[in-house]
Amino acid sequence: MPLFDLLLSHGADRSLYDNKNQTVLHKLASSATYNGDIPSLLLELLIPFVDINQADVNGWTPLHYMARNLRQVNASRLLVSRGADVSAVNNKGNTPLHEAMTGRLNRKEKEDGSLEWPTLSEKIQAHDKIISILQDAGASIDLPNMAGKTPAQLLVEKRAKWDNGGE
Repeated sequence: MPLFDLLLSHGADRSLYDNKNQTVLHKLASSATYNGDIPSLLLELLIPFVDINQADVNGWTPLHYMARNLRQVNASRLLVSRGADVSAVNNKGNTPLHEAMTGRLNRKEKEDGSLEWPTLSEKIQAHDKIISILQDAGASIDLPNMAGKTPAQLLVEKRAKWDNGGE
């Protein structure tokens, strides 16, 4: 991460946030879609300088974004281990577990630049891992959001959609 080190050595402030109240963790989590996990080393460098539970203007914490992106299993695990609030609620009444239930496992960028679609088995495996991380940290599968949907209901809907070839 030479660029990151260069920025820090020249006074970059890791604790800044934008007009949407998003920190660099929000930005990383919401933009890391086609590759694997956000590198643990990068997260370890950032976490001491940001509020990992800071909500943006829509109530989303970095964990909401990471949980929704099923490629962020290890990053989600790391955030939870550092105290990310699995019970944080966004403006729709969704916890990170609600977001995980509706999450996606996007295509993966291969070394040649082409994109590879995940199999149903890969989707289910990643989904199960994120769900387990959040539930092991105390997330409730029975807590309804503002639409009256629980994570358990969203899970059934998502798996049915996948079974029918949907995303």
